[in-house]
Amino acid sequence: MEKISVAVTTFNSSEYLYSCLLPFLKNNFSDEIVVTDDFSESDDFKNTEKIISKLNKKYENKIKLFRNEKNLGGFNNKYESVSKCSNKIVYLFDSDNIPYKKTLYYIKNLVKNEFNEKILYTPGSIKLFKKNRLSSPGRILDVVNI
Repeated sequence: MEKISVAVTTFNSSEYLYSCLLPFLKNNFSDEIVVTDDFSESDDFKNTEKIISKLNKKYENKIKLFRNEKNLGGFNNKYESVSKCSNKIVYLFDSDNIPYKKTLYYIKNLVKNEFNEKILYTPGSIKLFKKNRLSSPGRILDVVNI
């Protein structure tokens, strides 16, 4: 099976980062996670460093952290993050989102069984953070302890 990299982009969003990265690590989704910070404020970046250090101690240093020298904007930061990944297959993810276990399972099996080198598209859904709860229109999906 092809190895999968996860490219995670951040900008002043360290408060969500732990909840974003943990499902990838717990489910052993990839052998590499690349986090690229788009020149966040210094306090936020220090918090990002602490979170990644804590997770790397527990999960075999799977996370690599990079910081842009200046703010590049959303699109260019995504490009930077993907370009720093070492595997052929990259799952691009924003740090203020939380991956579903079922989605990770689906992608891993899709890559394993039906991978098409030209395109891999997986639709997502919109989630809203509200007072320590992750919600979707009409129902609460999960409690997020930040």
